[in-house]
Amino acid sequence: MVSQDPKFAPKSEPADSHETLSAMAAAAPVMMQSLLESQHDVLTASQQLVEETFNFAMKRLDAQREFFAALTQAKDPDALTRLHTEFWNRASADYAGEFKSVTQSVQGMVQKLQPPKQAA
Repeated sequence: MVSQDPKFAPKSEPADSHETLSAMAAAAPVMMQSLLESQHDVLTASQQLVEETFNFAMKRLDAQREFFAALTQAKDPDALTRLHTEFWNRASADYAGEFKSVTQSVQGMVQKLQPPKQAA
């Protein structure tokens, strides 16, 4: 015996399902374009962030190499203290500047990802 329970009855398609599918098919290119544009923005911003970070790391490595070379030329404890102080002051300023730059880059990326505000 076949159950007559309505929750097991076959679902019939609404009369306008063809129109709904047509509308969805027509909207698909626009949706894909929007998706690809947002991905492009994210990838571009990510690439810029990676480049900035890499350049910063290279700058700091160069500064450290120069610092070690300068240490070999120091003639007395005062010169060593001065070199250390200069190196760490410069490093602190560089890291603070890099933090500010990365923060601004990330804020810009977040702003690009936010949907545009619609007029009321």
